Amino acid sequence: MDRMICWNVRGANNPDKMKAIQQYLAEQQVGLACLLETKVKSPNLGLLYNSIFNGWCFTSNVQKHYNGRIVLAWNPNSFTVGLEQMTDQIIHCVIKPSGALEEFFYTFIYAHNDAKLRDSLWETLSKLNSKLRGPWLMMGDFNCVINIEERIGSAVRQKEIDPMRRCISECELQDIPYSGHFYTWSNKQVTEDRVWSKLDRAMANEKWLEVFQSANAVFLTEGCSDHCPALLRMNFDVGKGRKPFKYFQMWQQAPDYSQRIQQAEEGEIRGTAMFKVIQKLKRVKTSLKELNQKGFNNLQAEDTKTYQELVEIQEALHKDLLNTDLMQKEKDAVYKYNQAYKNYMQFLRQKAKALWIREGDDNTALFHSCIRKRTLQNNVYAIRDMGGVMHDSPEGIQGAFVDYYKELLGKAKVGRAQVHPEIIKKGPVLQDDQKRKLIHPFTKEEVRKAIFSIPRNKSPGPDGFGTHFYKHNWDLIGEEVTNAILDFFELGKLLKEINNTFLY
Repeated sequence: MDRMICWNVRGANNPDKMKAIQQYLAEQQVGLACLLETKVKSPNLGLLYNSIFNGWCFTSNVQKHYNGRIVLAWNPNSFTVGLEQMTDQIIHCVIKPSGALEEFFYTFIYAHNDAKLRDSLWETLSKLNSKLRGPWLMMGDFNCVINIEERIGSAVRQKEIDPMRRCISECELQDIPYSGHFYTWSNKQVTEDRVWSKLDRAMANEKWLEVFQSANAVFLTEGCSDHCPALLRMNFDVGKGRKPFKYFQMWQQAPDYSQRIQQAEEGEIRGTAMFKVIQKLKRVKTSLKELNQKGFNNLQAEDTKTYQELVEIQEALHKDLLNTDLMQKEKDAVYKYNQAYKNYMQFLRQKAKALWIREGDDNTALFHSCIRKRTLQNNVYAIRDMGGVMHDSPEGIQGAFVDYYKELLGKAKVGRAQVHPEIIKKGPVLQDDQKRKLIHPFTKEEVRKAIFSIPRNKSPGPDGFGTHFYKHNWDLIGEEVTNAILDFFELGKLLKEINNTFLY
């Protein structure tokens, strides 16, 4: 999660807006986020933090401006951030990504709309430039263009662009390599009054471009805002590899769920009881992967479909800026998506237990918080091997883990102390009836009780099937699972598909 995003969200007080921002950040897998024009006042910063950035480090320039213009949050496992200066238009800090050898200065900017108020911003940047001696990056909404061609639908006056151009020249800044949309803001008018401008930028000095030669910015489609998010990709490859299968409870809502499980269970398989269970679970896994691709229920599919339609229309509109038909379609698509989204959230609230429901909550806040924390813990961006050498490449990280566990588990213990039966007999020992209980064969009911005693939300094994799957489908698979477990206690053998695990 070495990605960073800077986004003018145009208000973040609404719970639905918070949810949309949270989903967007999760999709982009960012480790640092700067939100502009949040309009979140000091008393509501706690709600914003718990809703979007729980578990991250968090700050705001609300003390410099009552309306909460800039919010900065970062995953401490991905970045180290030191705050240097804060005004009503900037947050200036020092940042070091995990796995990187060099830190750099980073200035997040949200310029005032009023040209006169922006004068203090240019002065602040010039003063920073006179002090800084290292790599320097700045991103944000400058509320100003620097070239005439950077605005369509409204005239650009030379007087308007000169102050920013002088500042850029003095600070020796330039746009970093970028892709995506050229015009990053529009006024969302549906008529010929639509205005497009390039207000959002990512700029750096020469030293920064030399150090981070593979870094680039992407200006993404705006979605629920009127500004395109600026996504900075540092291109540190963490080598996630192929994602293993995991069973999700949401699939149980699909109309053909039970039929899929039953069909996977049908058909004769020859072999031991344990082998039969493994092969049938493989069939179930294949069927559930197909189900996941189609969408686990109609409401979620409609929510995804309407959002995709909105994005496609916005993509087309960026290519044909004055097309009034597309402007009207965008307006209609926004309405359809909002309705589908609300219906889907209402469906989730009705399904949830009363313990989880609270005003303004989408009933997923705690779940997402837990997911975020586990995801952060499970990602390894850099590691020191047994010799103290730092590795940040996928091959280096994997090698460090393998070498450590080979050293830990791959050698026989030398000089282990022997157990003396004479000493054991002098202490408490088992009676004959206790010994008989320990070697008494397990029953099917005991197996069932053991499985059902495991909480439903416990992590699954490498096969991806958690306890909830077995409990929910016990009538279909319980007999075979029980026979496989009893077979193990009788023969004392585990197939390799079961006797393995993941290293997290």
